[in-house]
Amino acid sequence: MADSSEETIYCGPCEYENVTTVAERWCSDCEEGYCNKCLRPHKAAKISRHHHLVPVSEYQRVDQLTVPQVCQVHQKMFEYFCPGHDSVICILCVQSEHSKCQDLLSLQNAAKGTKTSTALNDLEQNIDNLLENIENGIKIQDENLSSILESEKSIKIAVKAKHDEIRQYFERLNEETLTELKTKYGHCQQEMSSSKGTFVKKQTQLRNMKDQILQMKTCLSNIQAFVGMKTMIGSVNEEKAVVKSLVTDMPSLVLKFEPNLNIHISKENIEKYGTTSIATAASCALFVEPKVEQAQFKITSVKSVESIQLKLKTVINLKYSPCMITSCLILPNRQIMILDQTKKCLMIYNEDGSHDRDIAVSDNPFDATIIDRHTVAVTYAYGKKQISFVDIKSDRIERTIENSVKKWCWGISHNNGELFVVSYDEGINVVDLSGCIIKKFTVDVENTFDIVTTSENVIYTETSGNIFCLDTSGSQIWKFSSSKLLHSSSSARITTDEGDNVYVVGEQSNVLIAVSKDGMTQKVLLTEQDGLKEPKAVYYSKEHKLLLICNKQNGHVALYDVRF
Repeated sequence: MADSSEETIYCGPCEYENVTTVAERWCSDCEEGYCNKCLRPHKAAKISRHHHLVPVSEYQRVDQLTVPQVCQVHQKMFEYFCPGHDSVICILCVQSEHSKCQDLLSLQNAAKGTKTSTALNDLEQNIDNLLENIENGIKIQDENLSSILESEKSIKIAVKAKHDEIRQYFERLNEETLTELKTKYGHCQQEMSSSKGTFVKKQTQLRNMKDQILQMKTCLSNIQAFVGMKTMIGSVNEEKAVVKSLVTDMPSLVLKFEPNLNIHISKENIEKYGTTSIATAASCALFVEPKVEQAQFKITSVKSVESIQLKLKTVINLKYSPCMITSCLILPNRQIMILDQTKKCLMIYNEDGSHDRDIAVSDNPFDATIIDRHTVAVTYAYGKKQISFVDIKSDRIERTIENSVKKWCWGISHNNGELFVVSYDEGINVVDLSGCIIKKFTVDVENTFDIVTTSENVIYTETSGNIFCLDTSGSQIWKFSSSKLLHSSSSARITTDEGDNVYVVGEQSNVLIAVSKDGMTQKVLLTEQDGLKEPKAVYYSKEHKLLLICNKQNGHVALYDVRF
């Protein structure tokens, strides 16, 4: 439907006859307008009798709404719906890609009752949920901005306080230093005055001796002068020794100031009072998950395990071998994440099998689950008793949960803002993303290591070859047992598809088995002939319909397209 809010709608049949007539009704099926004259045969014709007609004025109030009627690949009208692939298709799509699909529906049958169905109402409710998330986010941002304003005020006060503290400190240092200077100057002044007094006294004595010689010359006879001279020579020699001692031992005082080098160094290093930074904390808002798949469940047939087909897409030989693989993920950007305990890292590979990078973690990783498009949560089994949130954009651990996680954490699964964690020796703990424990399931975790969740169920495995399915209250729904699923060191790894079928690996039997959502039916999908040798990790991406399976030690990883 094109945007018609700014243009006049004319009658399509009249325009075909080169007549310009303003349309009164709009046919959503024909996508053209009809005047009153042409509307009557349109309603009467069998092929268009049940078409949906709306007043043109109502149609013009509708915002831009694009509903494709033609297949973009083959340019043919849509005629069929394939529940298995959840796709609207044309006749050429049926011939080229859906020839083996057994449950095709005509588009007319598939669309019956759509406008009054609970599926469309659910879709509307989903949009309401998303709007609620957005409005809540806006509210939190406004609150955050107010908090930042208060932080700015408090930081200004803290900066002034630090400035005053430093100013007062240096004023005190300045006062103490000047006081010391005054004391030292006074000491120098006193000592120099005393020394100068000795020199002045000796100066007076020598001048008196000089006056005596002058008197000898003018008032005494030669004999008297001779005797007086001989007497004075001894005195002069004594004074000579005294004056020499005074001159050579005379103190030469220097008043100096030596800056405190520590203060000088600090001055070079301290460029500012402190640093103002922006810290990004984890969101305190919980996303209200809309049930976006509910609309298709109304018309989608059950995906039975018998119809599951795997087509090999990529074989990856890991960069490091031997290794110790414990888990794997297919990320939202289609990259592959593999947990390796040998190198204590999360290995990232591209879909084509090329190695991209490694993300180091703080201990031996055991399991991981996707939180959002940029974050995964990692557990460490017998290592650190914590859950790490790893930012796969910056390749760093952004935060950890420790306070509420006081036991070893093994398998982990994220579902709608909640983490289901196998916690030794407590059972299955359900915690929110901040680490608060919501509830606990009491299970025998002595032999339980892996867990996966669906919208309705919690599924976990035991080393004895058992798979248990619980409802959200912890009550058992079904139990599946197979000798092919015996594991020696940890229980079988599991994953689920969009039909809640369970995929599980048998490490000792070298198989991949699919188990139906009711636990009643099974199908062996892969064996040792397909390259399985101690398969340890398996993951199904509902978003990309891809299945990843990893051997434990030999570095063999395979990626499959999944078809039903």
